[in-house]
Amino acid sequence: MGLWISEGFLDRLVGIFKCDGDFLLLRRCSAVHGFGLAKPIHLVFLDGEFTVLDAPRILRPWSIVRFSHAAHVLESYRPLAVAPGDRLVMCESDI
Repeated sequence: MGLWISEGFLDRLVGIFKCDGDFLLLRRCSAVHGFGLAKPIHLVFLDGEFTVLDAPRILRPWSIVRFSHAAHVLESYRPLAVAPGDRLVMCESDI
């Protein structure tokens, strides 16, 4: 399993489609849309220190999910086993 980082416009436009089952980290992001999705994806909203802010959410196709206090969003096609207050540890090479 890998981690993709998405920061630029084109990366965000392609989004989870390029990840091929891996995780996608959207930096400096607090809202995600599901336009064009064929199946739901799982989201985790993170603060600037990569601490989980809320229980994982499901983004259904053609919907929008927003968490105004988030600094980053982690996306996956698989459920993520994290809880509010958990801190994700990223290697410097990941971010």
